[in-house]
Amino acid sequence: MAFFRTLIRRLTNSESAKNTKPGAAKEASSHLTMQHVLKVKGNKGLPSAAQLRAFPEILSKKERLVASFAALGLVVFGFLAVWFGVNGGRTLVPAPGGELTEGLLGQPQTINPLYALANDIDVDLSRLVYNGLMRYDGTGNVIPDLAESYTISEDGLTYTFTIRDDVKWHDGEQFSVNDVIFMYQAIQAPGYRSPFAPNFDGVSFVQIDEKTIEITREEAFAPFISQLTIGILPAHLWGSVNPLQAHLAELNTKPIGTGPYRFERLTKDSGGTIRTYTMKRYANYHLGGPYLQRLNFKLYSDSASAADALRNNNVESISFIANEDRVAFRNQAGNTMYMPYQRQYTAAFFNLDRDSAISTKRVREALMSAIDTSSITDEILYGFGKPIDSFILLGTPGYLEEVRPSYPYDRSIAAEYLVAAGWDLQEGNAVRTNGDAALTLELVTLNAPELLAVSDELKRQWAEVGVDVSIRSVDFTTLQADILQNRNYDILLSGEQYGIDADPYAFWHSSQTEAPGLNLSAFRNRNADSEIIAGQEAISYEDRETAYRNLQELVLEDAPALFLYQPAYAYVAPKRIQGITMELITAPADRFSQIHEWYIKTRRSRE
Repeated sequence: MAFFRTLIRRLTNSESAKNTKPGAAKEASSHLTMQHVLKVKGNKGLPSAAQLRAFPEILSKKERLVASFAALGLVVFGFLAVWFGVNGGRTLVPAPGGELTEGLLGQPQTINPLYALANDIDVDLSRLVYNGLMRYDGTGNVIPDLAESYTISEDGLTYTFTIRDDVKWHDGEQFSVNDVIFMYQAIQAPGYRSPFAPNFDGVSFVQIDEKTIEITREEAFAPFISQLTIGILPAHLWGSVNPLQAHLAELNTKPIGTGPYRFERLTKDSGGTIRTYTMKRYANYHLGGPYLQRLNFKLYSDSASAADALRNNNVESISFIANEDRVAFRNQAGNTMYMPYQRQYTAAFFNLDRDSAISTKRVREALMSAIDTSSITDEILYGFGKPIDSFILLGTPGYLEEVRPSYPYDRSIAAEYLVAAGWDLQEGNAVRTNGDAALTLELVTLNAPELLAVSDELKRQWAEVGVDVSIRSVDFTTLQADILQNRNYDILLSGEQYGIDADPYAFWHSSQTEAPGLNLSAFRNRNADSEIIAGQEAISYEDRETAYRNLQELVLEDAPALFLYQPAYAYVAPKRIQGITMELITAPADRFSQIHEWYIKTRRSRE
C-alpha cells in the first residue's frame, strides 16, 4: 500500500495545483486537504477516478512500467481465480459431436447378420447396426454384449444367458429374449439359407423367463461361445418376412438394430448404384456413447479410387489400403495409422504326400533354417506384420510369446541338414545334387503382389544354400480347381485365416488333408487330432490352452510348414479422433468393435 499512498499524495498535490486560483490558495488549502482525505476514506484507501486520470502525469517512466506489470498481474490473477473456481476438480471427458467420412469398397447387398459373411461392406455396416449376445473387445476376447451375464454347465452343453433390460431397437421397441430365439432359429431354418447354419446344428433354445434363455448343444464345443457374436435381428420386423424372400427385403439396406449407429439415408446415381451411405449416432446405445454424431460412407468400386480419395482429402479413412500405399499413408500429416494384427498367418506349406525331396524331414528342416523371416516383414511388408514360428497366434488360445526355436535361422545348419539328407554341393555348382538328381522344387502361389514378392525372396534365400526353386503363380480359379483340388505342388505359399474362433481343426486335423479341407501340408498325426478335439471340447480356457500348446509341439516337431508372418491390418483415421484402440482383428469390420468410444468433442466433468 506504500506505493498507493505515495501515489495519492502526488495526485493530491497535482489536483491542488490545477484547481487553486491565484490569491485563493491560502483560503482553499484547508478545505481541499480535508476533501481529499474524505475521498480517500470513501474509497477505502484506493485512488478516486479523478486521481487515476492524473496517474500517467505524475509517474516517472520507470514507475509507469512497474505499474503496468502490476496491473497485468492483477488481471491474470483474477482470470485464473475465476477459471479455477469454475473448473477446479473437473476433467475432460468425451462428448457427442463431430463426424467421420470413410471410403468403403463395393456395394451393400444384405446388411443383415444372417448373410453378412463374404461381402466386406455388408460385414462393416452390420457391425455398426447390430449386436450379438457376445462381442469382441478389440483384444481378441469375447465378452457379453446384449447379454448381461452367462454361465456354462460343467459338461459344457448348456449355456444360460441373462439379457440386459436397458436395450431398445432403433425404432424404440424393447429388445427381448424372443428376438434372440427368433434369430437363432432363423439361422437354422433352411428357407433363410444362412451360411452360419452349420454352427447351430444340434442346438436348441428355451426361454426360462423374460430375461433368461437357455441354449443347449448335443456335444460340447468350446468355440461355440464365439458364434454368439452374430448380430440379432428384431423379431417384430423380420417375423412377417417370408424366409424365401428375406434377401430381397428393404430392411437389408435400411436396417434397424440395437447397435451404436442407425441408418439415416443413402444416395444413388442414375444407374441405381449406391454412392453414399450415412449413419447417425444412436443416443440410447446400451454400452454408452457413441460420441461421433455421424458416419458418412462414400462407396468406391476399387481400392485405387478409394486411395486417391484419401490422398485428395475427399475421405478421412478407407477400409482397405494396398501394401504399396501403406507407407505413404502412415506418414501422412494429420492422420494416425493403426496396425492391429490379424488372426491369420502366411506360410510355405510343404506337401508331405509329394514324391519329391520335400517328403524328407531333414530337407524340410533345412528349408526352414535357411530363411530369415525378419527380412520379409521388414523389406516386403514394411513392418506391417510380425515374424512367427507357429500357427498359434497372438490373441488365440495357447499363444506363447516365445515358441521353442526348433529351426532357427542359420544357413550353416541348413547346409548340414542337406548334406545329412544326401544332397551335396559340388564345387562349381549352384544347385545341390544327390547322384544324378538336382535339388529342384516348385513353389506355387496366388498371383498377388505380396505373395509374389515373398516367393521371390524365398527363392533367393534358398538359392544361397543350393536349393533351386521355380515359382508358378496362378489365378484364383486355377488355385481352387487344380492346385488345391489335386494338391498339385511341392510347396504352396498361402495364407490361412481363422474365423470368429481360432479353431485349428480345418487346418491341421487329419480329416482335412483332401479337398475341400485346408490341411495344406497333408499333416497326419493321431495325437494331434486328439488335442484338436480336446481343445474343442474343453470347458475351461486353461484346458483349451493346454490342448493347443500340445498340438503346437506335435506339428512343429514334424516340420510340415515354414511359418512366415502374421500380417497387420492398416487403418488410417484423422488425429482429431480420439479413443481409438485396436490391437487384434479377425476381419476388417473388427476395427469398429469399440467405435462407441471414439470421440472428437470433449466437455468438463466432476465425475
